[in-house]
Amino acid sequence: MAIWPGELDPYLAPELGRSVPLVIDAQGDFVDGDARAIRGTNQIVPAIAEPRRVYRPARLPIIHVVRLYDGADVGLARRTLIAAGAPSVRPGSPGSRAASGA
Repeated sequence: MAIWPGELDPYLAPELGRSVPLVIDAQGDFVDGDARAIRGTNQIVPAIAEPRRVYRPARLPIIHVVRLYDGADVGLARRTLIAAGAPSVRPGSPGSRAASGA
């Protein structure tokens, strides 16, 4: 078993050869300071980035799930906002990119 660097309990350390980090919705439109922010996102971005420091140099996969809103295909939580013309996570928009550091 490959051990995660740092102070992580060896029983909780991912096995690099058998695991893949999954990052969901770590996009610019959701970070603190944006009108559509999810409060506290800036505080967790360093934790989201931590696996990247191990997986990327080892050339192991990292899965990023990015939600983009185009047309009427919008979750209920943001449907009113998007219908009113908000530019939140639209394809090609600056906010659709990964949050800095994620």
